[in-house]
Amino acid sequence: SPKDKGATVALQREDSPGNEEWHRIGNLGTVNEGGTYSITHIFGLPGTADIRVVVHPPRGMNAPGASTPVSYVISQPQNPLLTIQGSADPLSYGQTVSLSGVVSGAADKTPVTLLAHNSGGGHFAPVATGQTSGDGYAFTQTPLQNTLYEVVSAGHTSSTLVEGVKYGITATGSAPTAQAGQPLTFSGTVTGAPAGHVVYLERKGSGGIGLHVVDIGTVVGTGIVTSYSITHAFYGAGEGEVRVKVPGDPGHLGKASELIKIAITPSPASALRPEGVIAI
Repeated sequence: SPKDKGATVALQREDSPGNEEWHRIGNLGTVNEGGTYSITHIFGLPGTADIRVVVHPPRGMNAPGASTPVSYVISQPQNPLLTIQGSADPLSYGQTVSLSGVVSGAADKTPVTLLAHNSGGGHFAPVATGQTSGDGYAFTQTPLQNTLYEVVSAGHTSSTLVEGVKYGITATGSAPTAQAGQPLTFSGTVTGAPAGHVVYLERKGSGGIGLHVVDIGTVVGTGIVTSYSITHAFYGAGEGEVRVKVPGDPGHLGKASELIKIAITPSPASALRPEGVIAI
């Protein structure tokens, strides 16, 4: 907000997928008179990263606020003789990506080979062949897990392109309100995660920054689209926001549902149990 002119803005990276522990990276930014900010950061190593921005207003004003985290995949610098880039990154589970680039100085119809291996290990192996159109090429792929790609052509090898693949998740609550101690059920579907994979019910902290795990469930079912159900009772009266998150693993990036607003009302006096009397 423009009202937060002069506030400090910090870029943060999650320490590891799904643990909601964040640390600052790079330089700090400042909110200008238009309510905007800009932070430039150079990542040194390829791989996946969950990023958010936290704004710290001047002391005595509003509490700090955090943006919704976003996932990035950092690839290696390009080989100018043979480039490779993806049309989207990261991908949702089942999403198709176009991999394209330029073979410097290549004649039309020069052979091009696409190689890949998953991020869990192994060696690069050919997955598709084609030819240039002019000096450009393009392949279409639908990776179902985090995958590394390279292209070989005209005696050159491209840099490694990392394509991250996110699980999918939906979530709904059984009711928007409940009395303290009364269970609420949160259920939905997960795309790409196998049976037994953990899912977290998370609640936003009172300070508005970050979420913490309040309950745990597991995925059940077979096939690409599975399901889960988590029943949890909240005891503190008041309004809040929760979400369900399927954490990432070596093969996939994690994904969280949209926030769900809940309101917990105090329990009536009739629901309170009287203290026991001990005879001496």
